[in-house]
Amino acid sequence: YVVRDPNFDSAAQLQALTALVNDKVDVLIVQNPSVTLLVKELKRAEAQGTHVIQINMASNYKSDAFVGADWHEVGRMLADEVVKQCGTASGKSGKVQIVQGELTAAASVDQVGAMLDVFSKDKNIKVVSNQAANWDANTALNITATVIQQNPDLCASVGFWGIMESGAAQAIRNAGKIDQVKIYASGEGSQLDCDQINQDNFTRFLNYKSTEQGHDLVAAAVTLLESGEKAGTRHLAYFTMPVWVDKTNATGANCFALP
Repeated sequence: YVVRDPNFDSAAQLQALTALVNDKVDVLIVQNPSVTLLVKELKRAEAQGTHVIQINMASNYKSDAFVGADWHEVGRMLADEVVKQCGTASGKSGKVQIVQGELTAAASVDQVGAMLDVFSKDKNIKVVSNQAANWDANTALNITATVIQQNPDLCASVGFWGIMESGAAQAIRNAGKIDQVKIYASGEGSQLDCDQINQDNFTRFLNYKSTEQGHDLVAAAVTLLESGEKAGTRHLAYFTMPVWVDKTNATGANCFALP
């Protein structure tokens, strides 16, 4: 069992993946930084007999299995919540900020698409900022500091990863607007996410349960290995059901401890 962590460096990830494909491992589990970067190597891996499981952020290539969140559903759930708080019936400004991860990551592409579809059905919702912070909390903070200065009546901020969105929340708190702006994020459900809830930085958090994804990854790997089938034959999908977390349940199984 070997882990390679490129630390958000796409070039380093491609290099590490190429080395593992060359080693002809039995199973590769890959989280794609974008929908295109690793496609060639994933195809090469399966062509030579390696089973490929993509975790959470898929590429444009459909491999043996996908384990993760249904990003369209996550985006829709986030948008529905924002409309409840900032839509026509709310009497509020309807101004919304979106903090994406990397623009070409599947999580960003699919969540944004679903959110904008929901927002288009309520004339009161105005997306005043839709920018990529590349999964970085400091970048999210800087972007949001400008947004809140330009839009002091901002109604909601939505971020696509809890750790990144914590930077946006800090900028909103620094501006003295933490009680005014509704702050939402989706993410894996670590203790850090629950801390943001309990410290009144997040209004609600949509947890797609990475602990369950760990179990599903093992189940997928065992299924593929025991099948005896050639790599690339099956296209399995294991979706984790997202759960809303707020102060009523920001504890226990919804907040796994970090090592």
